[in-house]
Amino acid sequence: RWRDLHPDRCVIMRIKVKIAGSYQDVSGVSVKKSGAYQDVAGMFAKINGSFRSLLLQNVEAELICSRMTSLESSPTASRAALIDSTVSALKAAGLFSLLGDLRIFAAHSAVAAQVNWITPSDAPATLVNSPEMTADRGLRTDGITSFISLGRPPNDIPGYTQDDASIGLFVREAGAAQNTAIGATSGRVALIQPRTSGGNFVGRINASASVTFGAVVARTGLFVVSRQTGGHVSGYRNGELVSTQASTSSATAQTTNVNVGLDSGAYSDDQYSAVVVGRGLTAQNVSDLNAILGAYMTAVGA
Repeated sequence: RWRDLHPDRCVIMRIKVKIAGSYQDVSGVSVKKSGAYQDVAGMFAKINGSFRSLLLQNVEAELICSRMTSLESSPTASRAALIDSTVSALKAAGLFSLLGDLRIFAAHSAVAAQVNWITPSDAPATLVNSPEMTADRGLRTDGITSFISLGRPPNDIPGYTQDDASIGLFVREAGAAQNTAIGATSGRVALIQPRTSGGNFVGRINASASVTFGAVVARTGLFVVSRQTGGHVSGYRNGELVSTQASTSSATAQTTNVNVGLDSGAYSDDQYSAVVVGRGLTAQNVSDLNAILGAYMTAVGA
């Protein structure tokens, strides 16, 4: 992988040891500290004046881990490897370039949960009135005052435009309230109500009115609303199309931030494991996203 990224540079591709006459890959490196062996979270080489990881395949994963470290919540070696493999899967599926904001709330800490994987240098998400963090599960809003703000309106998120936009939310556990789970303080240009009291999945994206996609059996799972034309919008749950509905797009101007757990004064009390915002996604994109996030959640035990 490093040879692909830097063909003109000399880099270490892998580390091997000779055991019983044959060379074998080293899967991890440990150091002895205070009488106990601890994993080395990163190995670095100075390349063209900058230190780069020798254990992670993706520069994007390096940036994510570095951002978490700068916020004083360094990932372990195994967590960094999981972030790296997840980034690899997102890139292979063509999703990394389609998303403008991806927060994995099922992280090792509340601080790490706030990092935007697509552009880690972005400001962290704001946890308003202390949503409850459970490591490797996600953030739970209380349905009263707490919510999560992405810190910007949807039209300020890269890739999100009037007729080419999507929002998505992974609900791990449903609360008692059945309100909109992602939306905005006002404006309501984009929102997802995973399951209403009547059992329906409702949403909108860049439109003046919401649409009903149809009945769903539960409020949990990955919900995505995607627009790829000016006249229709599609709703998905757990990677499968619920329906495509007529919906005329309107200008995306919105001055209030994307919020999880709050929409137009109504709070929800679910536990959320991830949120995505970006360009419009195809049915295959959504299926791939569901599989990739599902694999991550399985790996962390969510």
